[in-house]
Amino acid sequence: MYGHGPSLEEFSATTPLTVGTPEQVVERTLGFADYAGDYQRQLFLMDHAGLPLDVVLEQIEILGREVVPGRRTGS
Repeated sequence: MYGHGPSLEEFSATTPLTVGTPEQVVERTLGFADYAGDYQRQLFLMDHAGLPLDVVLEQIEILGREVVPGRRTGS
């Protein structure tokens, strides 16, 4: 990350960082309940590290269209 420190894979294995397809994000997010219990809020940071606005907006669209509905149904 940022040119030094753990790799993306190492960092995501030890933190809630989630990177992947919408299906992978849903699966990982649903897995958080295994150690956090039934929680009511999920925060998503979309504009980290200077991502261009068009990329951030695309990611927000995918989040709302594909990830959040899957998170609610567990599908």
